[in-house]
Amino acid sequence: MNRTTLRLSLLMLLVALSVSAVSAQSRWIVTYRGTETAGGTNKLRTITVTERTFIERCATNANISTENLALVLHFDADALGDALEVVNVNDPNLFRCEVFRLAFPESYTNNAGTSMKRFSYIYDSTSDHSRGSAVISSKSTVKGGTTNAPVIGATLHYWLGQWTENAGDPNAIVGSGTLKVMRPLDP
Repeated sequence: MNRTTLRLSLLMLLVALSVSAVSAQSRWIVTYRGTETAGGTNKLRTITVTERTFIERCATNANISTENLALVLHFDADALGDALEVVNVNDPNLFRCEVFRLAFPESYTNNAGTSMKRFSYIYDSTSDHSRGSAVISSKSTVKGGTTNAPVIGATLHYWLGQWTENAGDPNAIVGSGTLKVMRPLDP
């Protein structure tokens, strides 16, 4: 094996290890920017949605303070896939509210192992039917032989409302947005 082939093999091993580190770290604190549009009385109403919106909804439903809560992307939450959750940053076991289940993921990685795309169906706790889709992207770069931390983001598109077969819900909400991973959650 010549020197160039050896260097290339080592570089590919380092990149593969850095991409697998994303899966090894299970929870990542995220920001979210999006909108939700609701119908009713023949008028559409659109609101801005951020990670704060999801945190406040979970805290309100649990009748707790928003202090020490964060929105996280939980990779490999269970056998079904990933989850978008609100958790207590000091100890996720103290409080955990599932915002969306990102189930049945299909992942694709480039040959170098530096780029990954993961498609999932969005579910919520109110229905057994898919509520939308999410695409998670992860990209690492290698500079000077060092693999940088991956940049992870996602796009979400979802529908929330009363599920009735072959009938619409006039009060349904259509939402979409992007999330960006900020840092690993280290409780």
